Amino acid sequence: MRTCEREQRRESTCRQGRTRESVREQDRVRTQTRQIQSACTIERQKERQRL
Repeated sequence: MRTCEREQRRESTCRQGRTRESVREQDRVRTQTRQIQSACTIERQKERQRL
């Protein structure tokens, strides 16, 4: 019984770790897209200033 509980606990912590990793990955992707978008916005603003 105790071993089973321990296994379940280990499995849940493993799952939590995995979700945490994916969340971190999503955050990284989000920041990258944000950086790209802001770079595009800056470029557009420069274009407008030229015109």
